[in-house]
Amino acid sequence: MQPSVLAAALVTSVGCTTMLPPPAPPAQVLSGPVPIAPPAPPGEGNVVIDADAPAHVAQVTGVLVGVARGGAMVAEELRPLCDTTPCVVHLPIGAHDLVFSAAAGPGGGHGTVAVGAAPSVYRYALGNTHPDRSGEAVSAIFGIGGLVALGAAAGLLDSDPSTARGLAIGGLGALCVGLVMAAVGHTAQNGTGVQWPAR
Repeated sequence: MQPSVLAAALVTSVGCTTMLPPPAPPAQVLSGPVPIAPPAPPGEGNVVIDADAPAHVAQVTGVLVGVARGGAMVAEELRPLCDTTPCVVHLPIGAHDLVFSAAAGPGGGHGTVAVGAAPSVYRYALGNTHPDRSGEAVSAIFGIGGLVALGAAAGLLDSDPSTARGLAIGGLGALCVGLVMAAVGHTAQNGTGVQWPAR
């Protein structure tokens, strides 16, 4: 029996995460040789699990939802299934939620495999589940620049009103861009799975 691990994600109240469309379903071709698996016990089925890039795979065995630091926290209890893809596992007959994590890089995502008595193959195209937070850096740069420009404009208001006016307009514009970038938030992408009968 493999140990369970607890994976938690904190969703903060600042900004939001925009989910991009998932990638196209992967081709129904295995990425490498698969070890021969023994017959599944009664009530279970064999599944070959693969991905379009080497990945670790775990099964979601439970979900906890709570609140921490002003945001929602979702924690998943995971049971490791595969150290790397492709691999063969046997699971109880029925639907199972899986979590894929790229062996290298930010790729990953969640997928659902339907296990039956007959062997099958489930292949997954990894998404990018690590939110792109570049908007935060751009927002900070524009925000700080806007504040500096407004401060300079205030200092020049008496001695050089024309320059102060230009700095004030530029500073306000930079602040507006920073606020828009902060509101847009982050982007992330789930993956896409496809399943077919094992030959």
